[in-house]
Order: sequence, then structure tokens, then C-alpha cells
Amino acid sequence: MEGLQNQEFMKISNYNNKICLDLKDSNGKVNPFQLLVVATSGHGKGMSTEAIAERWKKTTKGIVIFLNDPKQEAEQSFVMYEPQEPYHLKELSIDGIKRNKYPAKLYHPFTFNLAKKGFLPDINFYTISIKDLLREDWSILTETDSETESIKLMERVVEDLPRNACLFDFLREIERLVENKSGGKEIKPDPKNWFLKSGGGTAKSIKQIGNMLSSFKKDYFLRKDTCELKLDWDAILNDDVNYHIFLTNWIYNPKLRNFLVVCLIGQAIKNAQRLADLGKLKKPILFIIPELMKICPYETKGSALFLAKSLSSHLVTMRSKAQGMFCLSDTQNWTNTHPAVRGSFNETFFGKLNPEDARMVFKAKSYNATNREKFTEIESRYCSYLWEGHEDEGVIQIFYPSHMHKENHYNWVQMYKKYYSDKMKRYDQLVNVMRKEYNNEFNEAKSRVEKEIQEIEKQKENKEIEKENKEVKEKPKQEDTTKNYIYKRAYELHQDGLSDRKIAEELGVKSHKTAKKYYEKYQKQKDQFPYESIGQGIMPEEIEF
Repeated sequence: MEGLQNQEFMKISNYNNKICLDLKDSNGKVNPFQLLVVATSGHGKGMSTEAIAERWKKTTKGIVIFLNDPKQEAEQSFVMYEPQEPYHLKELSIDGIKRNKYPAKLYHPFTFNLAKKGFLPDINFYTISIKDLLREDWSILTETDSETESIKLMERVVEDLPRNACLFDFLREIERLVENKSGGKEIKPDPKNWFLKSGGGTAKSIKQIGNMLSSFKKDYFLRKDTCELKLDWDAILNDDVNYHIFLTNWIYNPKLRNFLVVCLIGQAIKNAQRLADLGKLKKPILFIIPELMKICPYETKGSALFLAKSLSSHLVTMRSKAQGMFCLSDTQNWTNTHPAVRGSFNETFFGKLNPEDARMVFKAKSYNATNREKFTEIESRYCSYLWEGHEDEGVIQIFYPSHMHKENHYNWVQMYKKYYSDKMKRYDQLVNVMRKEYNNEFNEAKSRVEKEIQEIEKQKENKEIEKENKEVKEKPKQEDTTKNYIYKRAYELHQDGLSDRKIAEELGVKSHKTAKKYYEKYQKQKDQFPYESIGQGIMPEEIEF
């Protein structure tokens, strides 16, 4: 639905001899949009996105949520400072815009990679509840289509899990259900893979699922529903004072970083709809996803394929079902961004394009020579764009944001320390608390598995003893094979100091525990009938075990 123009989402205005974007329509209303800004590196698409977000927040008094930080540099956190670069201040002065700064809250999924990082900015480290994951989330993590029986099984298990259940419990329950289907074939648990049982057939798929979730041992943010660090969406979706900025600086797995974007937007939409139904959602919400191509490239395989499907689905839901939700994203290359995802945006701004991308855009949009010529003008003007479907309006200029923009030579931690040194803190204690919780979950799972193994071993031994006793009963009643002789011989060998294993070998029985039972039985009978020979007047079948 690229460039859908069946309603007026925004309008063009003229300010300071510049063609500018007005987020309000002709009736003064701000309509929900999904806007994609396309421009090659160095054209100012990041600055443009920040400026549009700032204008949207001032206009709607809504809630702004930055869902990812693709460069791992906390670029969006610079809304907290006033600009200081001469070129930035000059443009603001020309346009009559006062420099400004805004309060912000930083969020980061908990990870043990925090250990020994020293003093860091004030960050809300959070966890995500296993019970809150959607079918699409499991599809991305396990690289499996969401309609398969495996994903449906995981979804059912999540629904039935108690709130205090952890990943060990979740995987063990899946394994239990699969064992019931596969006949419960005995396989040894693997302590390195959540104590899951490895083997062939269905068990192999369980092992693969465990391996795919292994990153959560280090990046320990997928947790029980009762965890104190669980992300508080009610608070976020009702906080219109702060910018809400989600970081992944210490999540080193790219797959998890991309997963978090889709997972967070899915949870935000779900919780926003819940709050709206309760009449508790008072403000519109703007979700911002920078560098879309890095998350959903055109050439997709593995988890990226399912991630693209999920994100496009969320964008469609946002547009068709969710009221008061907006999305703003940018990408360096239109052609190399997944078609299903870029096609989910109803508005597109084209800035400076690289030659090959320009050729593909011109062809796809059937741009004539007049429209193509406008891209020459765009190349010489920073933060300028052609609005798809509104090309006749000319080249649009996006004003600079009034707050600071992250420059290449800025360091976000040092900048934070410069202005908020009193809020810098260490997180060693948090790491220690979470490590203790992980160790407790690990040890509980280990203890449970050990008890199960002991019970299985006990059952096996009992079956072996029953089998051997049956074989003894079925042997001919010759003098050297009667129970009397076997019990007595076991007793004599024991008196001679032989070990139970040696006695078992001497008597030709399989288990040393069986040999022990024999001489203990003889001793018991001997104690009961001290003046009789064991077996005299007693048939072997009458001797109880």
C-alpha cells in the first residue's frame, strides 16, 4: 500500500520561503500514519526523523517510543541535551527555532554482559515475561513458521505456565508433552542445553529449540512473569513527559537485537489496545524504528524472514485496528528493504538516493523526467525530500530538531556524564542478584532431573531383580540351583569377605544388589529358624522376597 492517498494524512505549508511538512490535515487533525523516510547515508534522514518526532510530540502531546538503536551508540538519547554544533545552531537561528532539550528514560534488556562495566547512565534494565511472547515472537526465535504444530504447542504451553515459571520449566514442559507423543524413549539429559534430552526424531527438534534459546542464559531478559524487572507497559504508555528510548548496547547477538524490535512493538500494541479497552489510554503513541533495512533486508533467510513477516503484520494491525498509533521509520536503501515491510507504510519520503537505488525507485514509481530532475535539487539540499504521491508540491524541507543530534565524535556515556554526573551508577549488585536467580533456576532443574534419573534407575533395577528371580524359579530343582543352595552360598561367600559384586559373579546373577538380597534373606531366615536348615520343610516358592 505504498503511497496510499485515499485520504489526506498531512499537508504542505510554506514557512520562511521553504516548502515544509505540516502534520495536521486541512481540518487541523493529526491522522495516524506509517511514514518511511528513505535517504542514503549522510543526507540527514536520522536528523529528519528526530525533527518529525519532535514536531509530532509538540503537536499531539503524545508518547514517543524509539524501539531500537542500530548503531549501538544511543543516538536517540541526545534529545536530553541542547545542540552545540555551529552548523546546527545556525540553521535553528535562520528558521527562528529556539534550542531545546527533553527529558528521557532509557531502557535496556538485562544481560550479564553488564558485569564490570563501571559507572553507566541511569538505565531501566528490564525483562520480558515468557507468558507475554506472541506466536510471531516464538516463530522468530525458533526460525519456524508461526502456523506449524511446534509453534502452536509452544503457545499452548505458555498459556498454561504458572507465572513463576522460568525457561527451564517452559522447555521441560514441552519435552514432557513430546515424550508422551513419542513413547517416552529414554534419552540422557544435557546439562549444557537446559537439561533437555538429546537424540533423534522429535527429541532432536527439542534440542534445536533449546540451542536457539541458549542466548538467554547470557542475555537473561526472557524471564518469569513475576520478575521485578518486568517491563511496565502501563507506566510507559501513560508517560507523555519523557521520550522512551530502548537500547541494546550490551546485547551482542544481532538476531536478539532485531527480535527485540518486533517483540517490543508487538507487546506495545497489545498493551495499548488493552488499556484503550479499559479507557486508560489517553494519548496517541509514535513508534520510531531507525535503519529499517538492517532489520528487514530484501534478501531474508532464517530469523530475518520471520521477523519481516511479523513486523509487516504489526504495521498493518496498527493501521487497521489500533487507534491513535503512529509509526516513523527510515532506511538507507529502498530497494534493499524487504518489500512486505516497506509496503506496509502508507507514506514515503524520498531523499538523496544512491544511483542504483534511484534507478529502481524511478522505475517502480514510473517517475517522469520532471520528477527525476527534482532529485538533482534534493542532492544539494540537506534534509530535503520528495513526498510520494505529492511530487507536484515540489521538494519538501525538514527543519532541524531543536535538541542535540548525535555527531560522529560524540560519545553517549561521556555526554551523559558531562550533564548528569550525579545520576551515573554501577549495576554490579543487580548483576549479582540476577546471577543468583539464574543459579537457583539451574540448580532446581538439575535437582529435578537427578531425582527423575534416580527413579528411572530404581525402576530398572527392580525389573532386573524380578527377571532374575523368575529365572531362578524356572530352573530345574537340582541341589546346586535351589534357592536354599543359592541363599546359603551367597551367605557363605559374604562371610568369607567377598564383595557383593564378586558374589554376584560367583553365583552367575546380573546385579550385585540381587546378591545382597540373597544373603540378607538367608540371614533373616537363619535368625527366624536357628535350629533348622534353611529350606528344610519349606518349598522354594514359599520363601518371600
